[in-house]
Amino acid sequence: MNALIHQADRYVVIGNPIAHSMSPFIHSNFAAQLGLPLQYERVLAPLDGFAQTVAALQAAGVKGANVTVPFKLDAFALASASPNSLTPAAEFAQAANTLKFNANGTVLADNTDGGGLCRDLNRQLNTLGLHLEQCQVLMIGAGGAASGCVAAFQQAGVQHLTVLNRTVDKARQLAQRAEAIDLPAAGGGLDTPPSHFDLPGAPVVIVNASSSSLKGDVPALHPDWYERAVL
Repeated sequence: MNALIHQADRYVVIGNPIAHSMSPFIHSNFAAQLGLPLQYERVLAPLDGFAQTVAALQAAGVKGANVTVPFKLDAFALASASPNSLTPAAEFAQAANTLKFNANGTVLADNTDGGGLCRDLNRQLNTLGLHLEQCQVLMIGAGGAASGCVAAFQQAGVQHLTVLNRTVDKARQLAQRAEAIDLPAAGGGLDTPPSHFDLPGAPVVIVNASSSSLKGDVPALHPDWYERAVL
């Protein structure tokens, strides 16, 4: 009897830059542990060519993609063109980091950023005897990665969310969206001190959701934030 030959499904991670991404290593190892045939690779998309890149991948038979900077908003916009193409997480975030390419040519978009982040934060906080529901979060950045975390913070019971961003209006807009789902929040510029806000006394967890995290840069925040931070 001839052995069945399983052709490996193809998946990719799309970004610009993309060389830093650990997704091929992570997903290939997950697949190996589960005994799943899988081919996973990085794709560098032109900054103005995300939709064209996705179309070419679909035509080549790729099954789906993870999406990293700076294309999470583009991924949301692409999927939004079709009905029933967004999960609730992607719809709230207005950004997507996961795309499923359907056989009929449509794209299903999801956002898993927030859930994964909260699980990891709780794992680290547990070593300090803490949990997210005992903490407040300072989030740096107000783009696709940041917006993908807001609903997860609310579900995790975070006491307060402060959003700081170079463009203050974007920080305040994201804070308003957080307040709309009953997560107390405020927004400001990167140099805004904690004393500017009416904050609870809870420990501060700092999350860098800006592009500076790709280089490992320490954000130039008011020093009082770092003095209050536990993580």
